Amino acid sequence: MGYLTLTVSKVFADFPGIAAKICSKIDGVVNKALKAVNQLAQKLKTKVTQVMDFLAAKVDQALAAVQNFYTKLISSLGNLLIATFLDVLARMGGRSARRRSVHSVIWKARCGNICSE
Repeated sequence: MGYLTLTVSKVFADFPGIAAKICSKIDGVVNKALKAVNQLAQKLKTKVTQVMDFLAAKVDQALAAVQNFYTKLISSLGNLLIATFLDVLARMGGRSARRRSVHSVIWKARCGNICSE
């Protein structure tokens, strides 16, 4: 029993029928308000979930872009190192057969032994 219905019961203690009707009306209004608040809370929960899902998708996209950038950067640096290594090897007097052999070893290492010579 809420504070308001308790007060009504005390004030109308000599008239229990009237007190019961007033308390019933109060309970009806309170229940209707409670139902409305719960419905609004559910709608708010749904909207917040939608916003969070949207933001999560945007964060995923941003992280994918960063990952893509670093993948390309590391791949480019690897290619640059390979080219530099082959150039140094050629300047040291490496024969073309040796150069091809080193090149195929590097490609095998990068491709996980999937690529063929």
